[in-house]
Amino acid sequence: MALLRAVGSVRCGKTLTVVPTRAGKRKCQPTSPLARSIPQRYAAVQAEVQGAKRVWARRSELPLSEVGLYAAFGAELFALFCVGEIVGRGGSITEYK
Repeated sequence: MALLRAVGSVRCGKTLTVVPTRAGKRKCQPTSPLARSIPQRYAAVQAEVQGAKRVWARRSELPLSEVGLYAAFGAELFALFCVGEIVGRGGSITEYK
């Protein structure tokens, strides 16, 4: 029962919040776990951006194997984009249907 909390006469779970209704009563309303994790996700994205900036700042010192790995990753992303466009067009390479 540790996951339940009581507010008035309404008991809500971990992913539910208590909201007032028009009749003055309270009810449980689902809350998105995503909404609560936005600050942590934002911090993680900022850390990734800072890492990319550090790599870009020392790009002249990168070994050739890392440069090749990044180039292969970029080529793979481009290829997946092209495949997605072809699938989105219904299998046509030259035009939309």
